[in-house]
Amino acid sequence: MSKNYERFGLWSEDGQCSIPLKGIYIKAEIQDLLSEVSVTQTFTNAENNNIEAVYAFPLPVDAVLLSFSVTLNERHLIGMVQERKQAEDNYEEAISEGNTAIMLQMVEAGLYTVNIGNLTKHETAVISFQYTQLHNWTDDILRWHIPTVLAPRFGQPAIELHQVPDVDITVEHVYTLSVSINGLLKRAHIDSPSHDINVKTKDENTTIQLKEGRAFLDRDLILNFRLASDKVSAVCDKDIEGYVALASFSPTLPNITNNQLINNKPPRLVKLLVDCSGSMLGESIAQARVALLNVLESMNEQDHFLLIRFGSSIARDIPKPLQATKDNIIHARNVIAKMDADLGGTEIFDALEKTLNLARKNETADILLITDGEVWDETHESSETQKMIKLANKNHQRIFTVGVGSSVSERLVRELAEGTKGSCELVNPEEGMAEKIERHFKRIYADQATSIIVDWPTQPIWQTPVQYFFTGDTLHVFAKFTKKPTGTVKLFADFGNEQVMHQAADITAVETAGDVTTLARIAANQKLKAIEYTEEKIALAIKYQLM
Repeated sequence: MSKNYERFGLWSEDGQCSIPLKGIYIKAEIQDLLSEVSVTQTFTNAENNNIEAVYAFPLPVDAVLLSFSVTLNERHLIGMVQERKQAEDNYEEAISEGNTAIMLQMVEAGLYTVNIGNLTKHETAVISFQYTQLHNWTDDILRWHIPTVLAPRFGQPAIELHQVPDVDITVEHVYTLSVSINGLLKRAHIDSPSHDINVKTKDENTTIQLKEGRAFLDRDLILNFRLASDKVSAVCDKDIEGYVALASFSPTLPNITNNQLINNKPPRLVKLLVDCSGSMLGESIAQARVALLNVLESMNEQDHFLLIRFGSSIARDIPKPLQATKDNIIHARNVIAKMDADLGGTEIFDALEKTLNLARKNETADILLITDGEVWDETHESSETQKMIKLANKNHQRIFTVGVGSSVSERLVRELAEGTKGSCELVNPEEGMAEKIERHFKRIYADQATSIIVDWPTQPIWQTPVQYFFTGDTLHVFAKFTKKPTGTVKLFADFGNEQVMHQAADITAVETAGDVTTLARIAANQKLKAIEYTEEKIALAIKYQLM
């Protein structure tokens, strides 16, 4: 980690010249389950020569970038999505001709880099970008966050050296914030486990600002919205051709306690895998201890568990499945009490592979992985993450992840969970770990629907696939239509034993100005995930201007 406190934000590609960050302004608008966030950052080249500058910034992993622009003195430059090779060639050509050029690249989900070529001496660069994000309920809580920190990661980055974010814990930059809330969430109770905030409601407008007027870029901003009312909705808007609709369901089963749910289910094997690397030091490892103790309290006596810790090495504290008897739980508590972040680096994939292979023959199991996820990995199909997902699915084991800390590397923990039909929970040091672990255990023991049907009032051209969901969590379904859909969309989920869950929502039409609406771009981004062929993906990305 660099000891130079100036190494933050924009930096010359040769690593010699810093471009100091002068200010950051974040403005967000939340309408029901959709948010749009605008970020403006101002830098100044303090050097006496022209330089090529590099800048890295984080976004939520499921965010859709809507726009990107750079203002250089009186020049306002707007970004356009192009195929990667063409964009790189155009950038290099502009630089060689002595022109100012900007290139934005997505390194991986949630991490972007910007190159600004030929930034003249003493020139000010105002970088602005806007993104949208679709949010989810977990029971009665909606967690909304803005990542502001790029934490150091373990391992070798599979990207260009100049794209690797340089990190320094001593840097002190500040930002200001304004959040406007409309629709369903105006009635919610709002709190922040990460920052002191002011919530003001006047007439039909609810706004949130930082209590001190500004905050340091030392931890992610988190808002929790709590609301117990009906959370089913459906909306449609124009698309380039036709219309696109989004139905958001929040299916639930009759109220039962966690103990009732567990006691009525067959015994499970739960593998506890805990990150004890140096990056977990402090609040993160303390949260992990609390999490494990909550896990032990939640288990049925007929269940079995094992406990593995990892860092640079693997500590097999309880390598063989133990039945969750009173004596065995006391033994596990003593092991957990001594647990610390003292195992060095984060060799998570080796530990995960060995944990996946620890089971009796043909026995299904679930893994509860607690980590900050701060590790580098490639993004293609042969990455270590994808290898672990394939192994878990082959062994019929789901991975339930808990991302802990004030700057969790979200991509890794979400990808592992979603790729194995598990689930992910993120936990800030000031948030309650117990309720998140309890939700994971409800998911582990919950029945899965044997069939899921979404019934639209008009037959769609296409619909995003619905493969699985957990009761109490939000289920989003997109569909494309030639004509505006009107009426009611319905969800039917059959859990067997004559237990059928159904919900319905009336479709609300939105008439947004412009050729490509935000809802259409989010839907197209979802469709991108299911496309196999590169040429088809590129064509759709350029059509909807998607990174």
